[in-house]
Amino acid sequence: MSCMNIPENIESLPLFFIMGRPRSGTTMLRSMFDAHPNVSIPPEFPVLASVIRLSKKKWTESTIDEFVSLAVSSRKFGNIALSGEKIRSALAENYSTDHSLNFQTAFRITNALFVSSFEKKQILAIGDKNPMYSLYTARLRKIFPDAKFIFLYRHLFSVVDSVYKTNFELHWPAVIAWQWRKSFRLARRDMQKQSQNSLKVKYEDIVANPTNNLIELCQFIGIQFDEIMLKFNNEEQLAKTYGDKLQTAHASLLKNIHEVKLPEWKTADKTRYKVAVAWAGKSIESAGYERVSVKHKWFYWLRGLPYFLVFIAIKVFVGFMRLITRKKFSGNIPMRLASVLYGDMKNNSL
Repeated sequence: MSCMNIPENIESLPLFFIMGRPRSGTTMLRSMFDAHPNVSIPPEFPVLASVIRLSKKKWTESTIDEFVSLAVSSRKFGNIALSGEKIRSALAENYSTDHSLNFQTAFRITNALFVSSFEKKQILAIGDKNPMYSLYTARLRKIFPDAKFIFLYRHLFSVVDSVYKTNFELHWPAVIAWQWRKSFRLARRDMQKQSQNSLKVKYEDIVANPTNNLIELCQFIGIQFDEIMLKFNNEEQLAKTYGDKLQTAHASLLKNIHEVKLPEWKTADKTRYKVAVAWAGKSIESAGYERVSVKHKWFYWLRGLPYFLVFIAIKVFVGFMRLITRKKFSGNIPMRLASVLYGDMKNNSL
């Protein structure tokens, strides 16, 4: 393909996904890869969630229109300066060549169309980042069996504290811990089945030794490490990507990574930590973190139960409504509820 800087070998380029729970450092890692001159990775842009229903469909010209229509309907489509017509044009050109366009290639092309604020040379890898993927690892693997999955962990207590500073996630430690544990188990299962295509890394390790960890991640993907990845926090360039949200939702990206202080979690001195431990079970230790003891776990597990049940009730309701409305019903109720409960807060995203 020749138009719009789409690589000719788009179908064979390495594709990787950054998988991690919200507040785990996924935005930071994405920004590091965005700074790489040979990587195309848009900001959080959950087009996949919108178009996934087309993953098994045989592609025709009408499928292209459906793909574009679903993509632009994503509530975060505005995160990238990209028009639906530009996507349609690129997909149509690929289809007109030999009619071999498929879902995987359409996804790659869409991500490759992102225009980064960082200087780019030849694109050698395409990436994607969205925290929601961490709960749908198996489904994602079926669609992209050869993709590289980077599983990013962060200590559960740090995740809980970071969530408490936002207004787009529910401040319910039982739910946070349950999802953290679920994503960890799904990641471990994928690594057991796809050891060559899966790699885990801790947020804390990247902060403590960014160069060595980025070298390993680049080797895993199949590209050369570039030191400019460490200059991802350039304010002028980040502002072009995040606009006004840089100083609120993504202010933490401006920090010098070498000056980030990592907490030492040895005790659960707050109720929210104790509830989180009770609901996380042994997953904290299994993820490679030091064991934190909590007495009377059953009490803190029960304390978190009402919130968990409300959360599940919301999920069931959303699922039912999406079923009867043929997936036209928005599933963002937890986020909207968080916005109502916590109002206008600074969302220093990682």
